[in-house]
Amino acid sequence: ENADEPNHALDMTLQIGVSRPRQDALLALAVAIAEPRAFQQLRTTEQLGYLVATMVRSVHGVRHLRIVVQSKTAQPGALEARVEAFLASFAAVLDALPEAEFEKFRSSLIDVRLQKDRSLSEETGRDWSEIALGTLCFDRNAKEVEALRTLTCADVATFWRRYVQPGAPMRRRLVVAMRGGTAGAGAAEVASVPDDGPAAVALAEPVRVMKSPEDALAFKRSAMLKPVPQPWDDEQDAGSDAE
Repeated sequence: ENADEPNHALDMTLQIGVSRPRQDALLALAVAIAEPRAFQQLRTTEQLGYLVATMVRSVHGVRHLRIVVQSKTAQPGALEARVEAFLASFAAVLDALPEAEFEKFRSSLIDVRLQKDRSLSEETGRDWSEIALGTLCFDRNAKEVEALRTLTCADVATFWRRYVQPGAPMRRRLVVAMRGGTAGAGAAEVASVPDDGPAAVALAEPVRVMKSPEDALAFKRSAMLKPVPQPWDDEQDAGSDAE
């Protein structure tokens, strides 16, 4: 522990599921639309901290949505409350998103995936990652582009309500809270709610609390495992929302 460390941090991971073209496209779209809004709300408007990051994370073929906030002004409990408030409010943002704005996000993701490899090492690195993982989806980008072209903003809103927002039926959440030293003791323990910001939501009680490396190891040993990654096929993708 560093008593001189003034920063607190929250690292929230929401597990989405095994990588599949349509589900990966939905997650990519959701993060593309949410990332600038989360930054604007949590960093610029609420000034919770200098670092606010929203991203897609992939671990052994399983996709996640990850949000990280670092703050000198708010402790982890307050950060969690405001992140959850943002997540709870975002489905309504998707419902009201103009079609033209949605199309800009979708077109941008498609353009990125249609870019040709810039070097042989980039191409071989991408192919070897498929071999190492066992998915063997060498046309991953093409499949995701095909999926992206079929998606609507309503699809993304349905995805958000199913996997991401508080209380979602398929929600699986891991929160890592890091507290600063005595230098950060003056940070707020309770989040303030801006007049024009997302309304506060009731925080769910954690299913399990881990406070030591031994706790984390015991949790890993007790947790169910996702299936070993398999080569992609159309039938698996059609059933990805049921995982």
